[in-house]
Amino acid sequence: MTEYEALDAFTSHMQLVHVYIASFVSVTSAFLVVVHLASKQLPNLIANLALALYLFASIFFLVNFQRSFTMTIAIRDYMASANMSWYPAATEPQWIMPSTMWIGVIVMFVLASGAIWYFLSKEKVLSDI
Repeated sequence: MTEYEALDAFTSHMQLVHVYIASFVSVTSAFLVVVHLASKQLPNLIANLALALYLFASIFFLVNFQRSFTMTIAIRDYMASANMSWYPAATEPQWIMPSTMWIGVIVMFVLASGAIWYFLSKEKVLSDI
């Protein structure tokens, strides 16, 4: 692989990581807006369908974020072994990217768990009324 191909693969995978986390934030925001604004009007079937859809979308984005970041790290390791020291990511300490990846995974998991908890708490409040 040439330096150009390695750099192109690295930036492409890093952009994909950004797409997955931005998509996750968008889906989570939409889910929370629906739960907050329309939970009183939604039939149980539709509410449960929205929850299932959000759960599957969250898992999809979280897993693909982690896998794309893992590929990005592998490409960065290749760039370091190919002596591409002119590119900052190839010379940074090896622990930075994996730590960033796991922070992202944890944040996404906490946000998804919080959104699901909010949905369930709204449903409980509505069923008590």
